[in-house]
Amino acid sequence: MNSDFVNTLVLNVENLEKLDQHFRSTSYCCGFLPTEVDSSLFSKLKGSRIKLDTLPNLHRWWNHIYNLSQNKSTQFPKLSTISSSANKMEESNKDNS
Repeated sequence: MNSDFVNTLVLNVENLEKLDQHFRSTSYCCGFLPTEVDSSLFSKLKGSRIKLDTLPNLHRWWNHIYNLSQNKSTQFPKLSTISSSANKMEESNKDNS
């Protein structure tokens, strides 16, 4: 999932069910750390009148991102920043092997 996906996402039942399935095994849009993609999706859903009662995984994600967003100092990093850091860690691990 990336920013382009979120920007073009049509909020319909089928797509919401896909998001719910996605969050079944992943804590955030792009893995195990919140990013700007989570923030974008949160904003998109926040502006809608969708009820999340029947989508437990999406609802759990929503509540978590909502709570994180209440802290005004919280800024989610860009996905490219996280990817770059992960690549550096992977390279470092290879060098130490």
